Amino acid sequence: MAETLGIIASVIQVAGAGLKLSQTLYQYADSVASADRRIRDVAKEIQLTASVIDELGSLFKKDAAATLLSQTALKTADETVRECSTVFAELDGALKKSKKNALGRLMIPFREPKIELLRSHVDKLKSTLLLLIQVLTLAHQFAAQDLNREAEAAQRDQIKILLQNKKDSAKRYEESLKNYSMSEDSTLLDEDTENEAPTLSAASTMIMTTAAMKSNLTVRTLATCVQHIQGLLSDIETLQEALEHQEDGAEHSEHHQRLIGSYFRAREHLDGALLGNT
Repeated sequence: MAETLGIIASVIQVAGAGLKLSQTLYQYADSVASADRRIRDVAKEIQLTASVIDELGSLFKKDAAATLLSQTALKTADETVRECSTVFAELDGALKKSKKNALGRLMIPFREPKIELLRSHVDKLKSTLLLLIQVLTLAHQFAAQDLNREAEAAQRDQIKILLQNKKDSAKRYEESLKNYSMSEDSTLLDEDTENEAPTLSAASTMIMTTAAMKSNLTVRTLATCVQHIQGLLSDIETLQEALEHQEDGAEHSEHHQRLIGSYFRAREHLDGALLGNT
């Protein structure tokens, strides 16, 4: 019971923080130097997610619903709400560090891939919460015998839809994370060698059309591979050091995302040099 009360308090706090942040984002979108619709999209996602979190808190407050909460449901709710809190805090911190241009107007603190990553991340979390709410609602109505067969079937169909939405939003988030990771440190190589690095989709297509080609092992391609591997090792050590000196509440998503980007770039260049997929 004490654990449930703690989660309820956390849910209420995060919901309030999300609603406040969405209002700040809407105001920010009106004051930035180049008004960007994507900032408003993020604000809308956060506003909707905060409302869903608030709805979850209201559901948890019901005594009848509380008795139906399994440890799995509690863990899912707690972890998802905590993740929402982390994303909200990251956005809030970035807004507070925003700089002004020569005309005195605020500049957008994120590039396009980062904005899309944040939006898709919040959408993924929202879909998880919506599914949890629907499952708990069905369990509550079933326990109260307040559901006929037709209504129960409709509820189960809705759960199936929400489950598919959750899978789709998770996929969109993974794609956004990959795009964001690939955009980090894109100036590692000079212009000549940059042209040797195809996108993942292009590399996948070329694998089918150049399977019979010999490898591209040259001094230059090997040097490029070494450069990317060294970058990958450096990012691994950076994340390792950050984790070893981690303080309570510290967040290392930037280091993690940078490491993922280094991995994809190193793998892509190794494939190109060793397998001839360039």
